[in-house]
Amino acid sequence: MSNARARSEAAILGIDWGSTAIRATICIRKTKELHPIWNHGAVPGHDIRYQTGAFNSTLYVDDRGGIVYTGEVYNQSCTPIPSKWFLCEDRETGNPLLDGLLAKFRGMEKRIRRALEAIVRTVFQEVTTFCTDRALHIDEIGLSHPAHWTAQELSNYENLIAAVMMESNTFTKAHGRIKLHVESLASAHFLFSSPRHMNQILTKVDEPCHLVFLDFGGHTMPRLIHDRSAAHGGTQLWEKRVDDFATNYAEKSLKSTLLPSQRADLLEMFHLKIKRLQTGLFASMVLHAEDPDNHGSISVHLRATDARQCFLDGLETPLRLAKKKIDAAVALGSNVKIVLSGGSGKNVLVQANLQQVCAQLKIDEPFLFYEAVGEKDSFNVSKGAALAAVDNIMAKEFIDRGAAFGFQTGRPLKGANGSFISWDNTAFLALDSDGPHYFRKRYSGTTRLKIVCDPQLQASAKWDHVPATCCYDILELAPPTKGHWEFCLQLHDFGDGKLGLTIRKNKLSWKGKAVLNKMTYGPFPLEYDTSSRCCLINLDRVKTESTDFENGIFLTEDGKLVPCDPEAVNDQIQDLQKENNDRLKESGGINTSMPQKMKEQKEKQGQQQEQQESKAAGKRPRSTSVSQTRGRGKPHKKSGRDDDRGQEPAYKKRLMKR
Repeated sequence: MSNARARSEAAILGIDWGSTAIRATICIRKTKELHPIWNHGAVPGHDIRYQTGAFNSTLYVDDRGGIVYTGEVYNQSCTPIPSKWFLCEDRETGNPLLDGLLAKFRGMEKRIRRALEAIVRTVFQEVTTFCTDRALHIDEIGLSHPAHWTAQELSNYENLIAAVMMESNTFTKAHGRIKLHVESLASAHFLFSSPRHMNQILTKVDEPCHLVFLDFGGHTMPRLIHDRSAAHGGTQLWEKRVDDFATNYAEKSLKSTLLPSQRADLLEMFHLKIKRLQTGLFASMVLHAEDPDNHGSISVHLRATDARQCFLDGLETPLRLAKKKIDAAVALGSNVKIVLSGGSGKNVLVQANLQQVCAQLKIDEPFLFYEAVGEKDSFNVSKGAALAAVDNIMAKEFIDRGAAFGFQTGRPLKGANGSFISWDNTAFLALDSDGPHYFRKRYSGTTRLKIVCDPQLQASAKWDHVPATCCYDILELAPPTKGHWEFCLQLHDFGDGKLGLTIRKNKLSWKGKAVLNKMTYGPFPLEYDTSSRCCLINLDRVKTESTDFENGIFLTEDGKLVPCDPEAVNDQIQDLQKENNDRLKESGGINTSMPQKMKEQKEKQGQQQEQQESKAAGKRPRSTSVSQTRGRGKPHKKSGRDDDRGQEPAYKKRLMKR
């Protein structure tokens, strides 16, 4: 190692590979300063559409049907293809033209790989120049990725970056240190790095907040809440519909064929016009392009109805998905916050649509990411990917800060959509900074059991339970057989500050005086995940490119770690919906039982009839408040501390009763 590199300062590189552009940001590890990496070779046309400083990530189909990367030079005579789709196994864009082209390149993997490496090399050249000028070296790389990418796709992406990284001395210390972050989580890291933004979004601190990140990108609208779904659609497909309209308009109305340069001019003007829209109403547009043959210009008239149809063709599917997921979030709790980002998220037509959805559901309007961040807002994902790695700690420090592990039990329950597992509102405290805590329980044979963690319980409170609303899952255990059981969690020291989790399970006699059988699982290595800021089981030994632990980890009876059944996530969603309905019933907000509503309506009609009969008989009608309370078994409201307890969430009331 050279003396210059030994004296250089460590930094983290965050990369956001979008369908239209690539953005990179460097975060100084010591000071947490963020420096967007500027593309000094960018052309004005790209800057106008995708903000200054971004790297062009477009590939082109050449005259011979091959794939070429032209850097920042726009080839208006060739068909552009987003390079990001070649990182995916499922290459479907929702655009029939692009889908047809992508299908032709399945046998050209080597050429595609060289083109992708050329893109990464272009970005790394700017990074190397920046680091050399400021005496920096990269010791870690954070890559953002769509939530719906598979393990195989993530592996392909990581291998691509690692291969090019070896060509530069700037990245010597980053070998083997590539972290992957879901794009929405990367955005959250950057957003919540500002206390001002955090206070604007998390306005209620007494109940859990469900955050929905809607990223309306160039070709897809990924989102973050429970599952990994994305919808095809975005500005690029919107522009494609306008392109088709302009081509047909020129052929039928102008009796001419659009040149590639004219098509580019029309789309650039269209892009500028939709950026300048001030209302959510569709308006007519007149798009102009130069006509070199006649030394003049051509004009394409886009009526308001045509503009609306182009908008719906490009963005109706992602908007429909956004509404569906906002509905799902509201079903889990009333404290729902929507964060809107992405290029299409800046459009007032998209905003007006989502604002209407929020108004109908009586939740706050979407938080506009670009307005909060200001300039260079398109770099927010790459900034978050770099920031996520700054606070990297060991598992021991995570526990010393106040994290605690617990055992949570669940039981089968019948719901409106079938049976599901309903988990208790609290978990038995099993492990904190004070050490292990044993607990015993008799099981019927149908009880489910999982290990959860509260990252900020603050063990100094000496609670014997962990509020489940503040927990995340570690793993689920095979259901204990019928009998009396004792459970314990212990930490295993691997050395070098690395810890593992050991699970001990003892079968006891029915009265608990004798140990009939002893079982030990693990130790399973723990790691601090900088993306979620949670301590998790390290799955490097068991994870393969075809194994997906996205639904959770399940510990079998013989000690193997396998993926949870997909129904595990659906069970949790149904359980959260039940919790929300119960909470609303307790607070008197709604009554979700249709038979109960009919019963109340019938009682109300009976009261009205009774009042009319009393009035006709000359009798004084009973007070409505009295008639409503009688016969329902509702106790009178007490005064004192019970008044305050009535306002507490259900899990807090259970804790205080204990």
